[in-house]
Amino acid sequence: AIPSSSFLSWGAHLSKSPLPNSTTQLFIADYSGSRLLRYSEPFSTNSTPNLSFPFLNTYSTAIDYSSNLIFIVGYSQNRVVSYFLSNFSVTSTPVSIFGQNSFTSYNPNSGGTSASSLYHPTKLLVGCQNDVFIFDTANNRVLYYNNNRNTTATAVIGQNSFSTGSTGSGPNQLNNPSGGVLSYDCKELWVTDSYNYRMLKFVSPWRTGMNASEQLGDGRRGTGINQFNYAQDIALDTINKRMWIVDYSNNRVVGGEVSTIPVPSSTPSFTPSPSSSSSPSNNNREIIELNCDEVIGRECIITKDLNIKNYQSLLLNNNISSFNDSYYYSKYVVKSLKLEDTSEIIMNTEQNLVINQQTQFNGMLKLTLTPTTANALKQLGGNDQILTLPLIDYNSRFGEFKDVVIIDNDSKEELCEMRVEERYGDRVLEVMIRVGG
Repeated sequence: AIPSSSFLSWGAHLSKSPLPNSTTQLFIADYSGSRLLRYSEPFSTNSTPNLSFPFLNTYSTAIDYSSNLIFIVGYSQNRVVSYFLSNFSVTSTPVSIFGQNSFTSYNPNSGGTSASSLYHPTKLLVGCQNDVFIFDTANNRVLYYNNNRNTTATAVIGQNSFSTGSTGSGPNQLNNPSGGVLSYDCKELWVTDSYNYRMLKFVSPWRTGMNASEQLGDGRRGTGINQFNYAQDIALDTINKRMWIVDYSNNRVVGGEVSTIPVPSSTPSFTPSPSSSSSPSNNNREIIELNCDEVIGRECIITKDLNIKNYQSLLLNNNISSFNDSYYYSKYVVKSLKLEDTSEIIMNTEQNLVINQQTQFNGMLKLTLTPTTANALKQLGGNDQILTLPLIDYNSRFGEFKDVVIIDNDSKEELCEMRVEERYGDRVLEVMIRVGG
């Protein structure tokens, strides 16, 4: 039981870090307690939170691991605030504020209904390309942002323009949309159109004033098999192709099969192909995460042959430590690895990649620096300063990297010139980073 007499949860998020063997975190929005609570496994009746983050009328929360961000939805504050997930604490400062011009303002539709205003938001959904959806409930719309740092929406669903917030029951209208869910591939958006007593499905690309492609519910308030009474939220079971709807005022959860739900691969594949013949953009990369076949100390052993194709990224470490540095692997040992032209390796400078057999490199090396390393780089200054990073041990010949990019994990900005010098030793590849003044 949660030790709080004021507890009233409107939104919970079960968070599992993509890092191997990481701890599962449970985030609970304590609305009346005005706080976000975080629990860590193992969970039990007597579990106590390891973090109580103060936030007025916290309604729900969402996490984007690829961007290292946690989003908190403030219903009565008329805003959504993001923070860096790594080292998230009561002293964390906001990264972005949606719906308000500052952290001290709370007005609904501040400055008028627009692409940057909110009125009683209830939920945020994280997309597949660093994009987000905010359910702007009292404005009867869902706002789409093509970048999770951009606080001005780029499309609105439920309205024909950003300046309106009217209700309606047409295929391109909404009435108090309180929740929703994205399909596994982020191409379908289901919305609980609460006061129209229906579920609507919208299919990408996301456009202002777009029509729904499918409706569940006959649009009449009731208790029938095809009726709802203020349905509040929805979830998809992609493996079993089932949909679950929280039918709030009917005091029930309704489930059923949906044959069109995209299903993820049940076993990770290291050689998937792009879904179309044209090359995707760099913002549409597919992340290939490594699962350890064996763990020895802090070494992650991979026995598979890895073939990372164009526009795919091999993720060694995304610098999200689940609040405990012990979840970092200090070394990844790989049997063999091949990188094609526009593929990349994403790794932390505290990591070391060991390759035991024939390997071909023809892609990009992308380094994500820890705050300590990033700050040290920033303080170097001067064109004569360099940092040597021993990164890759190899037991065979390999090709050159096309490019090397150095990223500050906090700001997500490049710290150095994109092209840096590479030096090959007997067994170790050392990257010489020349820092501009």
